[in-house]
Amino acid sequence: SRFAKGETVIIKGVPRRILSSSWNGDQVTMTVQGVETMTEAEQLKWSEVFASSARPKSIPQDEFLASDLIGLAVVSEEGVELGKVQGIEHAPAQDLLLVSGRYIPFVKEFVKAIDIENSKLIVRLIPGLLDDEPVREDT
Repeated sequence: SRFAKGETVIIKGVPRRILSSSWNGDQVTMTVQGVETMTEAEQLKWSEVFASSARPKSIPQDEFLASDLIGLAVVSEEGVELGKVQGIEHAPAQDLLLVSGRYIPFVKEFVKAIDIENSKLIVRLIPGLLDDEPVREDT
């Protein structure tokens, strides 16, 4: 099952390993890694949970699963390490990569190369893209 102990789900853009789960009708209740208190759990209540289905045998070369991108090192075209992909937010205009508390639009103008084999994503930075305040996780 996609929600079995040891599987990984993505909640609010953060991958979390399932420690235990149980079903009540068509709803699943899970204990996940990194959620230690009732307050933390309540903040995730009714959040969308993304779980892998059977991995497609082949996907187009320019398409990626969210699980393929989480954890990739993000490097500018100039070779500056910016952090790792921490999560993906699905916005109306385009998906956004969460990297070191900042969002980078997941579009060809900014994401220049994705190298899954070497766990690297290369981005083109433009003035002002990373100059704002980091996104706070508690908002």
